[in-house]
Amino acid sequence: REVGALEALAASQGFLGRLQPWDLDYWEERLREVSCAVDEEALREYLALPRILDALFGLASRLFGLRVTHVAWPPELGGQTEAALYNVSDAETGRLLGSFILDPHGEDESTSTLVPRSTQTLPRELISLRLPMPEPGEPCLLRLKNVESLFHEFGHALATMCTDRFEFSQLERDNIEVVSLFMECWMYHRPTFDAFAMHHRTGAPLPPGAFGNIVQGARLGSARLLLWYVARAALDMELHARCPDPLTEHSLLEAERRVLAAVAGVAPHGAECWTCIFDHIFDGDAYAA
Repeated sequence: REVGALEALAASQGFLGRLQPWDLDYWEERLREVSCAVDEEALREYLALPRILDALFGLASRLFGLRVTHVAWPPELGGQTEAALYNVSDAETGRLLGSFILDPHGEDESTSTLVPRSTQTLPRELISLRLPMPEPGEPCLLRLKNVESLFHEFGHALATMCTDRFEFSQLERDNIEVVSLFMECWMYHRPTFDAFAMHHRTGAPLPPGAFGNIVQGARLGSARLLLWYVARAALDMELHARCPDPLTEHSLLEAERRVLAAVAGVAPHGAECWTCIFDHIFDGDAYAA
């Protein structure tokens, strides 16, 4: 049904032929603009980074009893520009749990460990976002996808600081995305969203009805995304449980085509191999889980 709606919109605007996998995101964004009246550029005026951080840290306090505090940049970390250092502590006892550096203008969107947890050290994480530099005197304005990335990466940092073992340890490695995906869900929690979605100059809330349109827009493509996860899980089980050992190029491609034909909403291009472009496999042994 989702793909059918995208094809109908594309055809109404003169697109000829069937949509290919690389067309879907573009037409989904156009459908979001048409059916949900979400103007991403206008919405940025309501998504200023300082308010979002305040709301996110407030959420961590309510959910987990944590206090996130901005601290002075220590000399041992060297010179810095836009990055900021925060301590995370237990709000009730005051016990320091760890710290993280937020670099809003990094080269990619990721969380990495600068200092791992040990018996002698508390963890320190680096949260990197890829936000454009704001105009002088103006706050950094985000898009919805940027806000989602911030909630996601903050979840990774919390997972490290709120457990007694390093998040990417050799045990239970499939928990890596649990907390980050959990945090994403709270982005559209109405009280949380209202806490940060204010015009950065006037402080005015979103116009009436805007939040409903935003949530409706966020749900567009949810079935396709679910199939994305199911297809990869099914392919993973197929490769580990049913394919011949050793795995050859032919048996890999054959297994992938068989699984995706049965599960995926849109079949990949003939020359495409999902397994070969799933970059987390190449990010290191700990993340291949």
